[in-house]
Amino acid sequence: MKNKQPLYIEFVGITVSGKSTIMKEVTSYFEKKGFRVSNYLIDLNKLNKFKRLGYISIHVFKNPMIVINLLYLFLIILKLSYNIKNKLGLFFKSLRFYIKKDLLWTISKRKSDIFLWESEAFLLEDLDILNKDSIHLKNFFEFFFPNKDALVFYFHIDFDNFLNRILSHLQEKMGSQSFELSKKEKYVFFKSRQKGFNNVIEIVKKINFITFFEIDAIKAFQDNVRYIISIIERKLVKN
Repeated sequence: MKNKQPLYIEFVGITVSGKSTIMKEVTSYFEKKGFRVSNYLIDLNKLNKFKRLGYISIHVFKNPMIVINLLYLFLIILKLSYNIKNKLGLFFKSLRFYIKKDLLWTISKRKSDIFLWESEAFLLEDLDILNKDSIHLKNFFEFFFPNKDALVFYFHIDFDNFLNRILSHLQEKMGSQSFELSKKEKYVFFKSRQKGFNNVIEIVKKINFITFFEIDAIKAFQDNVRYIISIIERKLVKN
């Protein structure tokens, strides 16, 4: 894979869907095979807050195209059917996300064969409309993919089975009245986020340079790891 961009792989899903754990397994597997892997979870944790800010500042200074790209992003956001306050909030969230991702991708291009990124659809609360804004939202999501040949693994959870099972197990251990209240709150919160994710995923699927795979987060962990590794290996051979 020398002289080529790294294989870009994104893991998408809400908290508790198992993305981080599987990313670590995938990273370990391919490093043992001799591949150079950039895992943003590991790379970011190596830097404290001040060093991270320094790297980001230098990166923006050395890459003035970032400003032009962010202007393009702002024009995309202006087309969305939100009020101006929500549009500005969405832009500033996106700005931080984009610069961090662009920095790590730029570093990865010089030293990696595989680039792993975990996303929790950080803007779900702002992206809860699907039909009338689907074209503009598609453009919005396309903007965040640095490589126009990406693998995306979406970790889907059937909450009626999964969360009830987890919460029942916790209730057996805790057995407190206070937990009864948090049980309902957690269920409503996570299920609403899953619904938002489903809307977002329907848009992401329309991006033509993405190869999309849906992962059943309830399935046995090692089965999912083997399945994901097999897909990545086939892609590496093809490249």
